[in-house]
Amino acid sequence: MTTGLDISFSRPVVIYYLLPGGRRLEHLPMKTTMFALAFAALSLTAPAASAGNDVQDRNAAITLCRTAVAEQAGVPQDQARFDEVRVRSHAVRVDIDLWRDGQLTNVRCDVSRDGEELTIASITPALQLASAQ
Repeated sequence: MTTGLDISFSRPVVIYYLLPGGRRLEHLPMKTTMFALAFAALSLTAPAASAGNDVQDRNAAITLCRTAVAEQAGVPQDQARFDEVRVRSHAVRVDIDLWRDGQLTNVRCDVSRDGEELTIASITPALQLASAQ
């Protein structure tokens, strides 16, 4: 039995998907070698095409959230420190550690990736401006 991509010009092509441990999950018969090659090329390039701007969007979302959180809290930007980021298909979630008056507040900022520009969808918890004493 052959595993992987079996290319033969005289018989149908079969692609096997293997699970860890060598168990076969399923096979996808291809009628011609040309379809098999096109499928292989598409399956290798499709994930890379969809993840093209993840790094740029992640970095821009971190900067956007740190600036917005610091402005809303009325503190310098160095007191709004990046903690964690998660990138999804239509949103970026940024967690910020906000230090003010010696106290830590964990702030979550959701950024929408739907349009050409990144926009802040929500900041939780709602921040209040620092009061002048």
